[in-house]
Amino acid sequence: MNQVDLAYYAGFFDGEGNVIAFREKDRRFFDGFRYRVRTQVSNNNPAPLKEIQACYGGRLFVRVNNGNRKPSWYLTFGHPTSQKFLSEILPYLRIKRKQAELALEFIKSVHRRGGNEWIPRLTRDEQTRREKLRNQIRALNAEYHG
Repeated sequence: MNQVDLAYYAGFFDGEGNVIAFREKDRRFFDGFRYRVRTQVSNNNPAPLKEIQACYGGRLFVRVNNGNRKPSWYLTFGHPTSQKFLSEILPYLRIKRKQAELALEFIKSVHRRGGNEWIPRLTRDEQTRREKLRNQIRALNAEYHG
């Protein structure tokens, strides 16, 4: 991957992407929740999303809108793909750099505990840490959405 492509993907992500940190109910996990991060890029034109997908993988899907609006395309990444994508575009990000840094910190905490395996039991400290990261990402996202 060359620097021009990475800068383009970063600019595209700054304008059309987001990091979502969420908490899911799951009885197998401590206090009945597990924490996850998802990275997403969307656009009405699937071509740039397909280009990014060819390099990083991820899941591409379309949502057909009602009325005369164009369909919206979404490319989503789970933890391992998010980590690779965000790590490589991080030096070029301007607007969503802090979200990317927090997401990478969050993902690192997951992999530190279990590699590619999910370990259901989190300590109270780790759960508190993940909740804090989730809230920081959500607060930053709220700043950009008004």
